[in-house]
Amino acid sequence: MPSNLQKPEIDKELKIPDFCNAPVLDIYIDEEIRPFFNFQETGLTANFKSSKAAIYGGDDQEVVKELNYFREFPGSFDLFKMVTHPYSIKPIMYKSMQKQEYIYKQDMLGQLHVYTPISHLGVAANQLIRDLTGYFLRAKESRLDGLCELTPFDKVEFEMYLDQLRLDTRKLPFKVHRHKLRENTLVELFEKFRTMVPATPQDPKCLILRKMLESFDSKKPVKKNGDLVHHILDWMSTIYAELELFVETHPETFLPRNRIANKQFPTPVRLFMDGDNKFVFMHEVLEVINEKQLDVGEFKETITKSDKLATMIFADLNKNMKEHMKSIEFVPMKIKRTEHRAVYNPSFDGKYCILTIDFFLEILFHLIAVKSIFQNMNDEIYKNLLVMFVSIRDVLELTESTPTFLSIKEVDVMMDIIKDYIDTTFGDLMKQNKKVRPVGPKGFTLKDFKSEIQYLGLNKFFKQIGEYECVVYDLIVQKKQKCYLRTCDMYEGLKIIQLWCLLDRLPHEYKWLQIQGFCHRFPLMCYGCHDSKLCKKNHLKTTIRTYR
Repeated sequence: MPSNLQKPEIDKELKIPDFCNAPVLDIYIDEEIRPFFNFQETGLTANFKSSKAAIYGGDDQEVVKELNYFREFPGSFDLFKMVTHPYSIKPIMYKSMQKQEYIYKQDMLGQLHVYTPISHLGVAANQLIRDLTGYFLRAKESRLDGLCELTPFDKVEFEMYLDQLRLDTRKLPFKVHRHKLRENTLVELFEKFRTMVPATPQDPKCLILRKMLESFDSKKPVKKNGDLVHHILDWMSTIYAELELFVETHPETFLPRNRIANKQFPTPVRLFMDGDNKFVFMHEVLEVINEKQLDVGEFKETITKSDKLATMIFADLNKNMKEHMKSIEFVPMKIKRTEHRAVYNPSFDGKYCILTIDFFLEILFHLIAVKSIFQNMNDEIYKNLLVMFVSIRDVLELTESTPTFLSIKEVDVMMDIIKDYIDTTFGDLMKQNKKVRPVGPKGFTLKDFKSEIQYLGLNKFFKQIGEYECVVYDLIVQKKQKCYLRTCDMYEGLKIIQLWCLLDRLPHEYKWLQIQGFCHRFPLMCYGCHDSKLCKKNHLKTTIRTYR
């Protein structure tokens, strides 16, 4: 019986360079703030002390950490049009309510890459071995056609594969090499690997493969390192043989469901969890109903007529499905977010979505942190902003209690319209904005925080802002990542306090946020959901009384 899954060997010298995240930065950072950031071979650079780069973090590593987390979803490499290191994020395992482990099929390929064995051939050779392994797996991933599907993860079978791979690689080096070059040239090595690796649509002319080999040749010239190159060829032929056998004998794990004739496993249904809310995609439930021919009466017709991204609260699904619930394999997964953005969630047909509530908060973030629109706002000009919020309310249907999703395409289109309206309507107003003053090496006090609010003129429009200053300062002190408060903490405090004040003026949106259970993850002044275990109402009210 195979042993428990061991941790993979990781060569610490094969660190993924930060600049690989450059394409992610273009999506994650608002286009107006993007010029403050620059990726170089040494890493990310930005002025986090005296520019608006600080709204995203306090230093380069904090932002890079956010970027890495933002791309933690299957298919992110292709969606963000990244160039190198396709399997450089940790694969995520999920456990169903029946305790079966699941993994996205793209992540299963990543799992194979994580366990690429480390050779005795040195850093340059190991980097090439990992790169060539990833290149092979990318060719296999292309068969998924961008579809993000869960598959059962069988630890026993995976460990059997690893045991065999370890056994095969322990036999290396061979006394007689399996593959040899005649002239030991880079061109010859390139042609050799072209015959060993399956064709991939992402690299039809094998330009990526060529760059991998050129990078290796710059460190270890092929002409002068013939024996090393032959060892690498032996390693790769061994790894490729085991990968090919494992992948091709597990079609349900590495092919989309629509290409599998006889499915052995039931189609799982994702159970999304966000605070107290639990909900599902109705069309994932429909797939199981059709697959198992469940008799659910008129409920099937209701689902069939629903939008592709339609959701249903888990408790309501239970009422409609009744005894059929036990026929469904539910896989709980939490909605993921960075500090500033929602992580994309796979939907259907190779597309992605985020929750409506996350899009709404991104709109507020753009208004408050990026545009600083409230520095010179007044009641008369605010009427134009209120018109925009009424339109958003109608379009996003901010009356639903069930969490809803929006496609990324819809989000991008709507955000462009909103940004254009803001720039056109409030452009002259924002020209008068002041910059947030840099925070010194000793941090800032409550008095400094109040002074910055006065300096920016936020108290002129938000008359009640003084009621929240002490509470917000206390919150950012608790949240700070260093032993002292930095410019990024000042921006965070200003963002939170303006959000509270703005929501006081938007009671409809405020109530909707509470119905959505948003206060479980953001310190809102909550008056409507005090029955929730996660509500912060009592804590915040007590804090306000204390400071007053």
